[in-house]
Order: sequence, then structure tokens, then C-alpha cells
Amino acid sequence: MNLNIINLSFTLLLTVLCSCKTNTPIKPNYNEPSNSFDEQLKTLNQLGYNPKPTVTKDFILDFIKHELEIANPIDSIQQNPYHLLYYALSHQDANIEGYYLTDQYFWYVLDYFEQPIAYEYFMKRMGKITDGQIKYEDVKVDFDENNIKWISFKVNGKPKKWHLGEGEFVDDSFVQRFAYLTKELKTKGKYTYFDNGGEDFIIDFATDKEQEEFNRRTGLKRIWLGEGNHFAEPKY
Repeated sequence: MNLNIINLSFTLLLTVLCSCKTNTPIKPNYNEPSNSFDEQLKTLNQLGYNPKPTVTKDFILDFIKHELEIANPIDSIQQNPYHLLYYALSHQDANIEGYYLTDQYFWYVLDYFEQPIAYEYFMKRMGKITDGQIKYEDVKVDFDENNIKWISFKVNGKPKKWHLGEGEFVDDSFVQRFAYLTKELKTKGKYTYFDNGGEDFIIDFATDKEQEEFNRRTGLKRIWLGEGNHFAEPKY
């Protein structure tokens, strides 16, 4: 056979093979994690977070859109894996008094402490999320003759009284105290802390193992309450 014909045939064969390879679809890598809403919610469920039965997918998306004022909930959830969904589920529905999307953790803002009643509310939530490990009772906020604010209560039956600062001043060391309280009580779990970089924050409760697994599977960097200099140290 003529050598030029052989070379031409070989060239045509390579062209066909390259063309076929280029048009072959690339198979997806099933080892890569999915950031879909359903997968994120499934992972949170597996980590032990179960919103109330009435908190359906449509409810969550509507809540994020109207209450958190985020126009495209699905896109935002996928662009901020676990961050937005975890943040959203920590809230309560402002349209229904006392209705929380979940009782397992909660969102709060320091400014709320300007009202004395807010301390009682906060401690009620702090007890609820521990699933019985810590119980707060007889919570009462008073002012002494020097206009110093104090909070008295019982924790697991033990009387406590904490200094809250002067007048209407919001002493954020109040929140820091709870990091030391779990050490004192020697509970299995500890309070955790997560924020968006503002004055609002999320308080959760977890064991060392639960904290490690949560951060590993969600990619979030949740820390222990008391870490990171987010709150002042108690002076009294």
C-alpha cells in the first residue's frame, strides 16, 4: 500500500477518535458533596436537628424570604451552604407568639437585654436547649439602692446571683458567665457560639463529639461559648 495513503488513513482515524473523545460527556463526581437545600436539611437532620413538623420546606423558604428579607432563598442557601439554613432555623416566627422553628438552639441580640424581662426569656431558652441537663428557675431581675442591676435564680436547684451592671447598661459579660457555668455543673454538653459578624448570635448546646461532627459535616466554624473574645469577662 502506498505510504501516503497509510499516513492519510492514520490521520483521519486520529481525527475521528479525538472528535469522539471531545463529545463524550463528563461523568459527575458523586463523591463531591451536594449543596442543595434537601441535602443540607438532611445533613442537619442526621446531626440531630429536627425542625417542628409544621416547619416544612415551603415554610422555611417563605420564612427566609419574608422574615429574613432574602429575595432568592434557594440560591442563597446553595451559595452559603449550611450557614443560612442553620441561621434561619434558629429564629422564631414573629407572626406567632412563642413559636420557634426549633427548640434545639436559638438566635439572640444583645440589644434585647435593655429590657429586664429579656433576661428571663434568655435563661428560659438557655435551659430548653440543654434537653434537661440544665434547669433555670425563679429568675428575677432587681435594682439595688445604688441602681445596680442584679439577676437571681436557681440553676439545677442551686441559688445564684449575678451582677448585671448599672442602670440600663447592657453588660455582655452576662452571656460569658454561661461558659463557666457548664464547667461548674460538669454537664456532658457545653454552650456553643456562632455569629454572622454582627451583634446577633446563635447559642447552641453540644458535646465535644457533636461539636466536632457538626463542624466537619457542615463546614461551619462553630466555637464554644466563651472563646474568641466576643463577650467581656465578669468583674464581680
